[in-house]
Amino acid sequence: MSDMVDPQIFYQKLQQYVDWCIENLYASKDPIQLHRFIQSICGYKIPTKRVCPEHCSPFEFIADSFFDKVSKFLVIANRNGGKTQNFGILNAIDALCKPTCEIASVGAIEDQANKCYQYTVAILKKSFFKPLLSKEPMISKTRLDNGAEISILPGTMSGVNGPHPQRTNFDEVELTQWKILQEFMSMAKSSKTVPSCVRITSTRKFPHGPMQKLINEKDQRSFKMYMWCIWETIEPCPDYRSGTVPCFVLISDPVTKGIYQAKVFSDNKDDYLKEFPLDVISKNREKYTGCLSCPLVEICQTKAKNSDGYYDIKDTIDKFTGMDRTTWDAQWECKKPGRDGLVYGEFDESIHVIPQENFKFNPNFRTITAQDWGYEDPAATAFIQFLPNGDAVMFDEMYERRKQTPVLIKHYLKPKNDLYRPEVWLADPENPDAIAQMETAGFPVQEAVKDIEGGIEKVRSWLRTADGYVRLYITSNCVNAIEEFNSYSYPEKGGNKPLDKNNHLMDCIRYIFDSLNDIGDSDGTVKCEVY
Repeated sequence: MSDMVDPQIFYQKLQQYVDWCIENLYASKDPIQLHRFIQSICGYKIPTKRVCPEHCSPFEFIADSFFDKVSKFLVIANRNGGKTQNFGILNAIDALCKPTCEIASVGAIEDQANKCYQYTVAILKKSFFKPLLSKEPMISKTRLDNGAEISILPGTMSGVNGPHPQRTNFDEVELTQWKILQEFMSMAKSSKTVPSCVRITSTRKFPHGPMQKLINEKDQRSFKMYMWCIWETIEPCPDYRSGTVPCFVLISDPVTKGIYQAKVFSDNKDDYLKEFPLDVISKNREKYTGCLSCPLVEICQTKAKNSDGYYDIKDTIDKFTGMDRTTWDAQWECKKPGRDGLVYGEFDESIHVIPQENFKFNPNFRTITAQDWGYEDPAATAFIQFLPNGDAVMFDEMYERRKQTPVLIKHYLKPKNDLYRPEVWLADPENPDAIAQMETAGFPVQEAVKDIEGGIEKVRSWLRTADGYVRLYITSNCVNAIEEFNSYSYPEKGGNKPLDKNNHLMDCIRYIFDSLNDIGDSDGTVKCEVY
């Protein structure tokens, strides 16, 4: 009993350690001390191992951010990959260790913002830190005695306008509007003692959504990308589960169409270095042991043996076996999403997009133009010419924001009308005043048909007919139309009505093909007179 440590002395020493970390951890630039502090004092185990090629560990992001090694972070991570938790931890330790630091966390949806707040408050309310709080934490603003402040903001235009903190976070940007994200980019501002930092995270759900756009533009926007997936966050697979006898699974490669060996383990010594076709073991898992009996064997290939994460293996199996492979690949392994969920899955840039220089406008061929009104959202215009062979080419577009209708008509639409002389200019009937102004200005304007579902089917039939014939092409200068084709999507919960975003030129194109019968094209074929 004489060797027992006096609890009062123990907690005294522990508080001294915490106080030392608050004063010196940031200046130390020591990632080992940081990891120890987060795990032993804050109570969170952050994975530290890289498992997949070109990925990083979640802790690398936390360390680089806390020690200000990078100022602009773009983080792609899997579902349940700790993104919101990591923001909550960073908010707390930034506020504790960096006096006067102002932090704003934005959630694309309210639930994300609330979760981030709960993670932060759970740390700050620990007995080590509670005396440092100026008053009871509030989701709108949490203040510390050292002058640090933490605000949790909604992912709205009003939420991201106004404050200029040093540290800014945006969680799940895949679910926000691009214009809100652009406003967010202007928030962070350095102070004399705390450098600015922009941190953006999300699971990548769409092939051309906000996250993919940021990835494509990360270099010009000076972001450093961090990526981890389920294999960096899954709990380590123990030997009693995987077995220790090395063997091989034969797996088909969808790219090369060949077969490759993947080293795995069995619990049966007779399986030593044997080869097992994946389709055979998939049908008879109960006959095998170790990795061979696991539904994850094809995708895991012993990756879980190398992880030091936290996510339950059984839960991982339930997720993998309960969803389609496309969703798994995109949201759990962080591979670029496929085209599932897009309204125009038929659209293929390699087929439908042609070089601008390969198309020459012919004033003698039928040209139809369509208009979708906007102000904060763009006012969009599509120009399509119908060729004698039955094809159609979208050869020009307009995408103008914050233009009053008279200015838009006089300085933007009128020059194009004079240049292309369209047969008809179809316009969204929701703005009759703008249509009246176009009529007064001499446009051949006509109200467009607004049958969304029927119009989408007609556009699809031009993208590709039932027998595989392509009739609609887009010239390469129509960059906004191409981007919308690649991002116009249905809600995740399903339904026949697309999301009301990334659809401005999509509406224009739909107006044109849905209105053909109403402008003298009764049999669905293109009629062009050549003079």
